Parts: sequence; structure tokens; C-alpha cells
Amino acid sequence: MSSMGSELAGALRLEGLTKLYGEHLALDGVSLDARAGEFVTLLGASGSGKTTTLRCVAGFLKPDSGRVFLNGRDITGLAIHERNIGMVFQNYALFPHMTAADNVAFPLQVRKLPRAEIQRRVAEALELVHLGGLGGRYPRQLSGGQQQRVALARAIVFRPPLLLMDEPLGALDKKLREAMQIEITRISRELGVTVIYVTHDQEEALAMSDRIAVYHQGRIEQLGTGEELYEHPATLFVASFMGESSIFRGRLERDLSGAYLANERRRIPVAEAACARLGLRPGQPAALVVRPERVRVRGAAERNGASASVRGVLREVVYLGSARKYLVDLGGEQQVLARVAAGAEQDWPSVGQEVTVSWDLEYGVLVADEAAEGAPPGAAAPAESAALEASR
Repeated sequence: MSSMGSELAGALRLEGLTKLYGEHLALDGVSLDARAGEFVTLLGASGSGKTTTLRCVAGFLKPDSGRVFLNGRDITGLAIHERNIGMVFQNYALFPHMTAADNVAFPLQVRKLPRAEIQRRVAEALELVHLGGLGGRYPRQLSGGQQQRVALARAIVFRPPLLLMDEPLGALDKKLREAMQIEITRISRELGVTVIYVTHDQEEALAMSDRIAVYHQGRIEQLGTGEELYEHPATLFVASFMGESSIFRGRLERDLSGAYLANERRRIPVAEAACARLGLRPGQPAALVVRPERVRVRGAAERNGASASVRGVLREVVYLGSARKYLVDLGGEQQVLARVAAGAEQDWPSVGQEVTVSWDLEYGVLVADEAAEGAPPGAAAPAESAALEASR
């Protein structure tokens, strides 16, 4: 670990944060614990409450109720400068008239550290973000990625226990953004600093985070590791928001053959373990979520008794380089998405051909369908339709 890490450790706890903008409830009782040294991402669509949470932690906003604790200390009422929290903004907020080194030195100068100590810490911070030797350049002489690194160095140079990052990579192109994801993760691990990171990009959250808090309408819908959220979503919203999926809606039923999801068009068997985890009773509305990489598509005559299977028509094949997506129309506005790695296809059917879609029962995730009332049986969930459109 870098020598900078000796003072970098902090646990964050949020207790029941609420925030109103007029009649709009931006935060609705948000509670969250981030362990010291943990990288936690607040993930959600625009207006979901993630940035409002970050601003309450930083001190830019005061919650209407609830408390913020850092290292066990209540900081809810403290001014911004009293919280000793580092922050990186999307636009970097660098001083254009200052060199990179002077930008990084600014927080230390405000804290009135000795000049020799400032010079040592600035040099160390610039080396940590791979900008050693570029401290004399002005922001206009640096690339977007380099400016982002200067902003990161400035945020960590005074050794805060907590680092807040508000969509810091949003202005970068895809290749540079992916490179910076690796760099930010490396630096946070090396320092051992606690990071609260805001993004709307699911892939970014999965790539960087120890845990992810999925926000929806001012609340945390689910908190867990990326694998937990993707493989075991707790709600229909999380299942739809975290990656692509096919979603079947209906009611949970049971007979001598076992449990199944039923609607006007079909009966789909579900695993007993999925029913036990959900705790639903027969007759209750539910949704079955199947990830595209779990789906098999074969000619209509091919069946596998150990799997759930439905029949449809292959409508579209999308080439993505590393994979292909197959969109199968089951009728009644129900579609299934399959994703197959390049080179794994063997005699796949052609567009317009009738096919059988199947998956192993263990890969079907069952969730409650709270929005089922008033929805036509068998209809695709709104979030599913949006995901399928985005996949085209």
C-alpha cells in the first residue's frame, strides 16, 4: 500500500435520509453502510436519488431528516470544509489558471501545511495517478483523461477518509473510460480509501464495485455485489435494470408435477429453489427472469425435458463482434433474447424459422410482480420492452 494510505480509512453510515424538493420526494428513507476501504457504487437512472445522496454526504445539501455518520461521528450538521471528504466531479472543476501541480496543492495550501510537506505530497499524488513530470502543465495542455487524473490526485492528496465521485468518467470516450475504470479501482485499492461512486452505467458499476446500491424513485431497491444483483435480483426493477433479460409474467401455480408460472398463453416450469427463495404463495403474481446467456435456441423439433422450453419464431440476429444476439418472438408481445459467444454457434436456425427456446430451470430467477395488477397476462414488463429495444 502507498504511504498515503496510512491516514485513509473511513466507514460511512446513512440512516433514513429523506429530501424533498417542493412536493417531490427525492430521497425516501435511504439507509446505507459502507465499510472502511469499500468501493460502493450508487447506480440508477437520472432522477433516482443517487446524486442527491452524494450531495447530502458531501454537505452540499442538508437532508430534511436522517443522519450521516463518518467513522462513527455524526457529520450531518457540519459544513463542507469541516467534513474532510474528497470529491471528484464530472467536469473535473480544475482551476484553468493553475498548473496541474498547483491544482493538486490547493487543498493542502488551504489547510496551511508546510511548503516542503505540500511539495512532497503533490509529487506523491501525481506519481500515483501516473502524471509524474506533468505537474507544470496547465489543464488546457492536458487530455481529458489527464485532467481527470489531476482531479483525482487533488481529491486524495489531503488523505480524506472518504472519496466521493459523481459520474467522473461521463465526458470520456468508451476506450479511455474503460482504462480509467481500471486506474480508479487500482488507486482506491492501493490507498485503502472508502469510495462512494455515482453512475448510471451498469457495466461501469459491475466492473468497479465491491457492492452496488440500485436506486429507484428515491429509494435503494437492492444492495449487493454485482453478481448478487445480476444473478439474484430481488425485484422486477432490478432484474430489468441490471443488464438484459427476458421476463415472463403470470401467476405462480403448483400441481403434482411441481411449480410453474402461468398466464393465458403458456405454463413455464420454475425451480423449487426459486419458489422457496421468493416465499410466494400459489396464485400470487410473479415474474420469471432469464438472462440471455442462459438461453438456448434450437430447431422447433428439438426439446430437452430437463429444461423449461417455449416455441417461437426467430425474428432477428444482431452481430456484436464478440457475440451474437438472437431475438425470438413468442407471440402476444412476448420476446426472448439469447446471447451466444462468437464461435459457439453450431447450425443455428435462420431468421423466420420456427424454433424452441429453452433454459435450465436453475437459471430462471423468480421475483414478485408488484406492477401486475391491471397488466394483461403474458404482456412484457415495460422495463423489459425498453431493454429489448436497446439491444437491437
